[in-house]
Amino acid sequence: MQVIAMRPNTSRDNAFVDLFSHSLANCGFKLKDFNWELSPFAGADYVILHWPEYFFARPTLESRFRMAMLRFMKFVFATKFVWVAHNIRPHDGGDIDNKAAQNFLSRLDGIVFLSSASREEFETAYPGTRAKLHTIRHGHYLDSMETRPAAIPNGGRIRLLNFGQLRPYKNVDRLIECLVGLGDDGATLTIAGLRRDAAYVSKIEKLSAGRPDITLDIRDVLLPQHDLEAHLDASNGVVLPYSAITNSGAAIFALSRNRPILAPNAGVFAELQADVGSDWVTLYEGELDKEDLKNFVRKIRDFTRQSKPDLSAYEWAENSASLANFLRSL
Repeated sequence: MQVIAMRPNTSRDNAFVDLFSHSLANCGFKLKDFNWELSPFAGADYVILHWPEYFFARPTLESRFRMAMLRFMKFVFATKFVWVAHNIRPHDGGDIDNKAAQNFLSRLDGIVFLSSASREEFETAYPGTRAKLHTIRHGHYLDSMETRPAAIPNGGRIRLLNFGQLRPYKNVDRLIECLVGLGDDGATLTIAGLRRDAAYVSKIEKLSAGRPDITLDIRDVLLPQHDLEAHLDASNGVVLPYSAITNSGAAIFALSRNRPILAPNAGVFAELQADVGSDWVTLYEGELDKEDLKNFVRKIRDFTRQSKPDLSAYEWAENSASLANFLRSL
């Protein structure tokens, strides 16, 4: 049985990591945790890395040590290294050390993308990369839900939700501005998430002050999944007004909870709409404006309460089988 060492292999805060690992275990691999200090001496057939941002930043003593361990494993054990490219650039526009990034990419055997859009973005940013490239879909969250999804609320004002880590690229301040002046098409908005950027959260709190139509559930720790599920069940739809985006686990989570989404026509969202349908994924051009929000509110007002999106393209079994074949081809 081939061994995959994964970093991370499990996560209390991100269900995707566990779903990803379990799906590969179901394909006949043995999965184990990977750490840079001890794992290199145990060997593995593959090392799969999620979010290795340290290899894209200016080198430090720690990142140089990790690169040395990577080279050691490739030389001694012929280990294949694979990067799951959740995002091509830092979410908040942080600096990339191009030399460090190219050094890391040159050592990789494979790169896995979670959408065609992210692959295209990568190929534009890093033409001529020698690693083999492979694209799968970001699997759904249906099997990780802690509670049964509730029907979409019926009657009363439309309830919109935005959730996740609160950072400037999430563009929640623009959503608050667009909520004003919807008139008869007015809606309430709940913003639920992690206080990731204190200055940005302060801005959100100021914009929301004195607004009875806005509810804030902002915490210093990640929301437990059952609380997030409750927020989704209480909503009619989810608005994700990113100013920059590649992939979106939040979008897949919302759809897995049977809630329609409004998002920009950027990154993964055109693919998601093509797969799931325009009833469930509404796109807008450019920056979110009041008309975009008004049209979404009108649209979801007539949603069938018990309807569910077709997430068959996001089944883990099919996507993990494709990934397993890719790994064995390296």
